[in-house]
Amino acid sequence: MVSACFVAFSMLAFAINPTPFPYNFLAIAGVLLLSALESLHRLRESGLRLPTVVIVALLLVQGADWCVLRFKTRYMSQTNEVQLSYIRAAEAVTGAHDPVIDGVGMVLTRPVPGRDWLLHSSLRTKYGHGERETFRYYLQRHAPPVVITNYRWDWLTERHKQFLKDHYLAIDPHFHLLGMRRKLGENGKKVEIVRTGRYLFQANRGGGTINVDGTPTDPRKPIHLSAGKHEITGTAPSFVFAWVGPNLEAPPGIQPTSGAVFLSFTR
Repeated sequence: MVSACFVAFSMLAFAINPTPFPYNFLAIAGVLLLSALESLHRLRESGLRLPTVVIVALLLVQGADWCVLRFKTRYMSQTNEVQLSYIRAAEAVTGAHDPVIDGVGMVLTRPVPGRDWLLHSSLRTKYGHGERETFRYYLQRHAPPVVITNYRWDWLTERHKQFLKDHYLAIDPHFHLLGMRRKLGENGKKVEIVRTGRYLFQANRGGGTINVDGTPTDPRKPIHLSAGKHEITGTAPSFVFAWVGPNLEAPPGIQPTSGAVFLSFTR
């Protein structure tokens, strides 16, 4: 009876979030195993024995299932190296009070920019109906220095993706820093810094000089800028700048890894 209650509870939990990901099945696997052991114990006490052919068939099915899981699914072979590398980089380039947004709460040591930070399939309808604060609002209003994307970001609208592209630099496929690339022009350019902090300015291809508010910059030394508009001049045809946080002298190095941040059925 107890195991039956556990099985019923686990199946109910799965029905609430019926996405067939392996981590969802983990909630059921344990209680199913206990229930199976209890059933075998009851069979033994009752004196009944399973036919040999049934036992062999069950073992063959289990063995085949294990082979498929072990050698064919990426869930059994890919490590969390990408996640750990991104977490270390995010912590290195931010202060304790600088928000990080990724939609999953991966960087536990940094605050989130707002109450609706979770990006989950069960919440997509509410996003569509405007019942939750959008990620574009968080990027525009709070300007988190670090954005870490994953396959769930594909659910967002093109306006979200374009805003991220216009105001952040991707230093790795899914790791973005507050900053941008811009052409300079003969008359200079006004750039709006949306978050007070340290930034590194460099000429983008072709060399040349970069001045911020009339002061020459060193491509190896970050400068502290307050939020607001700043005038960029110099001889460089274009420039790039990125947030480097309170402690670094350059954007964080990310250890080369293979694989996605999170796995899905399609990637």
